[in-house]
Amino acid sequence: MVELPQQLIPASQSVEITDSVPISVAATVSGTVETQQGPAAGLKRLYGPAQPGTSPATIYTVPVARTAQLQSITVCNTTAIDATITISIGSDAAATRIVSGLVIPANGFLIIAAGYVLTADEVLQASQGTASALTLTINGTET
Repeated sequence: MVELPQQLIPASQSVEITDSVPISVAATVSGTVETQQGPAAGLKRLYGPAQPGTSPATIYTVPVARTAQLQSITVCNTTAIDATITISIGSDAAATRIVSGLVIPANGFLIIAAGYVLTADEVLQASQGTASALTLTINGTET
């Protein structure tokens, strides 16, 4: 990872970026340009890679006075048989599931571009139908 310092660039000055580092650029009203590292600054791993159990259990709790936004959920089946995953926002129940008994094919994977927002103390629960078959990784931001 390359660290880019934040810098103000006058609107009348051109800047050449010679390294292939993804950046986001936002113009301000004063005619300057601010750079920020990466397309999703603040993105971090919220869970995993780890294997959830076969019974619903909390895998992530939003810290006090914070909000979390799930950016991506990756489920990888590391076995030669199909396996199922269930993920819930809140205590596991049919009404809280964002994924319910979804089949992940043998040696396959699924990436969900999430966007779910969780508030302080809210939990994410997960379970898999076959012990030690699925590896789950969740990335997002906390603000």
